[in-house]
Amino acid sequence: MARRTPKHFQVGRWLVQLWLMSGLMMPVIVYASDEPLQTAKVCQYMQCTVSENDGAQVRLRFNHTMWKQYSGSFNQEFDFTSWSWSELDSVAEANPTLEVTFNGLEVPHVDILQGHDGVVSLNLDENQITAMEAEAFVNFKMLTVLSLRRNMITAVNGM
Repeated sequence: MARRTPKHFQVGRWLVQLWLMSGLMMPVIVYASDEPLQTAKVCQYMQCTVSENDGAQVRLRFNHTMWKQYSGSFNQEFDFTSWSWSELDSVAEANPTLEVTFNGLEVPHVDILQGHDGVVSLNLDENQITAMEAEAFVNFKMLTVLSLRRNMITAVNGM
């Protein structure tokens, strides 16, 4: 009898999840702990990877090239201020904590954002932010890390 390694069990778990997914015909996020997420809509324009430390945290990084491919015929620029944070819901179902990065955008003003309960880390470095509301991030209930480096913030309204 062949000896089973941890990789065998990981592949077996993945196959069971795939079987359940095909039988239920429901959108289910299927991944091995070190592979990128494959099925979430948001992962079509953001790089989505599972944390190598514990597998419970997902890192989502906005990718300009992926966005251009995703928006395709619409040929529209990504609008951070009107983007719906509920797009993270399908990822947050399987992974309760999210690390989200948006870099290199032109976001002159950050108003009060919709937020998401699963976001624990938000990186908004290098987005040309010049002004923001004092309560811009109040809707991020679990946020523990906020990075706003290399922006041009000159005004925080409401302070």
